[in-house]
Amino acid sequence: MNCKALAFGLVFAFAPEACFAGQAPEQNAGQVTVKTGTSTVVRRWWNCKGDLPAVSSAAASHGSMALQVSSGNHCGKPNQPVLQLVYTPPSGFKGQDDGFFYYTRWSYRLSITVE
Repeated sequence: MNCKALAFGLVFAFAPEACFAGQAPEQNAGQVTVKTGTSTVVRRWWNCKGDLPAVSSAAASHGSMALQVSSGNHCGKPNQPVLQLVYTPPSGFKGQDDGFFYYTRWSYRLSITVE
């Protein structure tokens, strides 16, 4: 996948407990381990200064990815809007998968180990 990216100015919180103000092209979003047969929240975003980040879509090579709006205790607000990225592996699948999530012009790859 060859996606181009530009840095952006807003600061968004990115679980696990990291914040970022901009990203370089073709960013590695890290690695997560999930259990087979279970849907798992693999990333969360919130913005203490405004709207939720504009994550437009998500996909995985083997499993499925879904974006869900929820809320959580962030920014001193018990019901702060939170955007969650949920990964679901295919039935019986164990091994490596790659998940991708996209901003309007940014692409991020998440390495997923399914046990």
